[in-house]
Amino acid sequence: MASPDSGNPAIPVTAQVLEEAEGLSGDIIKDIELGRASLSAIGLKAIRLARILNDSQVEQTLLRHSAGDASTESTEKLENAVDTGKAVLHSALKLPGQYEGKWALLAMDRATEVLACRRTFVYDYAIRKHYEIRFSSLAEDVFTRIRSRVDSSIGLAIPDTVKKLTAAYENLRSDNPEDWANAVHSCRRVLQDLADAVFPSQKETRTRNVDGRETEIKLGADRYINRLVAYVEESTESRRFEEIVGSNLRYIGNRLDAVFDAAQKGSHATVGKEEADRYVVYTYLLVGDILSLRQFSGPTNSDVAIESISEPTGELELALNQDSIHQQLEIVQHE
Repeated sequence: MASPDSGNPAIPVTAQVLEEAEGLSGDIIKDIELGRASLSAIGLKAIRLARILNDSQVEQTLLRHSAGDASTESTEKLENAVDTGKAVLHSALKLPGQYEGKWALLAMDRATEVLACRRTFVYDYAIRKHYEIRFSSLAEDVFTRIRSRVDSSIGLAIPDTVKKLTAAYENLRSDNPEDWANAVHSCRRVLQDLADAVFPSQKETRTRNVDGRETEIKLGADRYINRLVAYVEESTESRRFEEIVGSNLRYIGNRLDAVFDAAQKGSHATVGKEEADRYVVYTYLLVGDILSLRQFSGPTNSDVAIESISEPTGELELALNQDSIHQQLEIVQHE
């Protein structure tokens, strides 16, 4: 995808790019705070930072500041004006009332004011990007740990499903909306496999009180969300954990099924990149929370039992709190 203003191809924002950007932004912040470099030199670093992060509008503004144009002077020229003004004023002190000294003062004041605005612009941009990157790295580290734990535990329980989780993750790297939808389909298949492993389908039904009414809950092969909820209800004594995981399972399951049903009918359910990202992350968190419950036997005929991976973490609650999903859950449940 090309940068709309510069006409240059966008730079893929890889881990290496983010590492360089974090270092650059940190250097810019220190340069300004410690006064250890000229603003024109700092501006060149900021141009590099904006370019590798594909912030084309910021890059164009910084380039205009650096080179100057018909409407504004370059940063270097302004800095020279300040230096010249200081020298002239120093000389003028020896000869009070010199006309040239008064003009130098005015030119220096104007240049100083413009440079202060540009310094603030560069500083605000650098510090904003620095903390964005640091937060992004922290979130990525957290998800990497969760993903590693889930991949390991699900690999023991249902080995073939690891490939589906990997496929979902890889599809998110694509720029093709069809791949994003495929990532959502992979999430659905992962939850189906997990349901088959922890709570196989059965003809028996259960009843649950929904809004004061007894409702029949089917547990057949196609009711994988009901089966996962039933497993959670049987496997934890924590009412809070049961409510959180159960509610989130229903919400995500409804959305995954809607995308799948639309694809089966030949229509296209709109799945944006951000939405697909969320469902893959939520699926990982749900699988991690479900697999953390006690022991369960694998889907094979062996009697191998998986020890509890960890205590229930409630990781999904934190993730969904940040995305205001709980409000959506209440709406979905009462429709």
